[in-house]
Amino acid sequence: MSLGGFGVLNILVGTSAYDMRIIFHIVLLWCCCLLCACGSKEDVDIVPGELYRLSTTREDGFARFEHTDNQWTAVFYMDEDELMAVKSTYRLKTGSDLALIDYDGNEIPVISYSRYEAPEFKDLPETKTYTDSVYSVSVKKEVWYASAMGYWASYPDTGGTYMEIFNAKKDELDQGEKELDLTMDVYLPDDDKSCPRPLLVLIHGGAFFNGDKNDPGFPAWARYFASLGYVVATVNYRLGFRKSLASVNRAGFRGVQDVDAAIRYIIHNNDTYAVDPNRVFVAGTSAGGITALNVAFMRDENIPSDAKEEGSVKAINPDMQESYSIRAVGNMWGAVNDLSILDNAPTAVISFHSMGDPVVPFGKGHPFESIFINWLIFPTMYGSDEITAHIGYDRAALHSYNLPDKHTLHVGRDDDGNIVLDSLFYKIETQMRDFFSSRMLVSPALYLHKNKTQTFEVVSTDVDSLFWSVKGGVIQKQEGNSINVLMFPDEGPHSVTVCGKYKSGLTFRNEWKL
Repeated sequence: MSLGGFGVLNILVGTSAYDMRIIFHIVLLWCCCLLCACGSKEDVDIVPGELYRLSTTREDGFARFEHTDNQWTAVFYMDEDELMAVKSTYRLKTGSDLALIDYDGNEIPVISYSRYEAPEFKDLPETKTYTDSVYSVSVKKEVWYASAMGYWASYPDTGGTYMEIFNAKKDELDQGEKELDLTMDVYLPDDDKSCPRPLLVLIHGGAFFNGDKNDPGFPAWARYFASLGYVVATVNYRLGFRKSLASVNRAGFRGVQDVDAAIRYIIHNNDTYAVDPNRVFVAGTSAGGITALNVAFMRDENIPSDAKEEGSVKAINPDMQESYSIRAVGNMWGAVNDLSILDNAPTAVISFHSMGDPVVPFGKGHPFESIFINWLIFPTMYGSDEITAHIGYDRAALHSYNLPDKHTLHVGRDDDGNIVLDSLFYKIETQMRDFFSSRMLVSPALYLHKNKTQTFEVVSTDVDSLFWSVKGGVIQKQEGNSINVLMFPDEGPHSVTVCGKYKSGLTFRNEWKL
């Protein structure tokens, strides 16, 4: 034993038990420090197996560390502005000067490191396309939406010639106008928990003289579109006119006022209906097609001079001034009086029309060509062919049929004379469904990624939030609607997924497999 050892022994012999405990803890602490100095696992605050951002004097990248046999190693993924990283393996020098050591013994000092945490990801469902019947449907019948002065608001078509239909209501016309309760049936997708939902308003035809919301085809269309996720309203509106151009113009404009009031009523009562005022669709047949077009495009300055006494477009339900935007129109053998109104809004139009339609012109002309001096009673109108040519095919579609003897394209009669929905009814249904679906968003998400670049981007002015996820790599940076990605060559398969939500509440999802 050395002299120093005897000295320590002499001290211990003359030391109390309390002092011995203090000396013991000091020696224990000294031993722990000695172990750390020898390169134990605890000399760095790195968790084995976790991913870290790493900045060195040579390059930046990501590293995953392992600790075996008292030695640290690092798998390093170098970022060189390429989608796929360059992989290297290093030993790690720990202590006060952390460094990577390559297998030639060269040291690469580590400037900084931080544990990588991926951004929050919400795995939202794919974009709702409104093309699949997935919901059960319930109906609110006879929903009152307004009161207004008029002749009548329902006159179901029982057949007969135009004059027979007109003469059947002559006495009522002579009695003059009265206050009418205007009603609609509202079809709701029962199981749809997404809000808000698109609104579709269906408008029956009948030359602004007859017709009803339950005319053949309308309940079937309403149930079908509600099963896709729309809130659907079939609307009754004021009907009736005298044999004059001025009276006809007033009747047509009243239809516009009433349908506009019905839409505002639904939006005003959104606690019940939960519709998106920026995703409204209107569709109608004949006079209903005319009304749908005018609801979408007519403004107060476009009101026919004969109808200005009826007030503004929004004169009905003046206390409900909710605004809305019509995304698309389903125009079935309808027309407009003035093509210039089509420039008032970017609304899309899909039209269905028989090229030889004798009631509403396919091109330019006067309605009811079989009626003598029809030009004295009915205004010049521009049908589906003229409408499509004016709007252009970037936001319009035209389905024309060579059916010169038919004004209606969707109903027929069986051998017993009963009204049936023919094959064109279902063809129109499908084409209108797909057209509306493609116009469901103001600015659909556009997904961008080019070749081996690191940047992935979603372009849309209608996106509210985005969530990104990467398999086989990491998100280096997220700015706005884009991310930079680095993929690890040994951790495939590689993919990038983005989920998001539009301002309307709809969700979308896209995946790149790399």
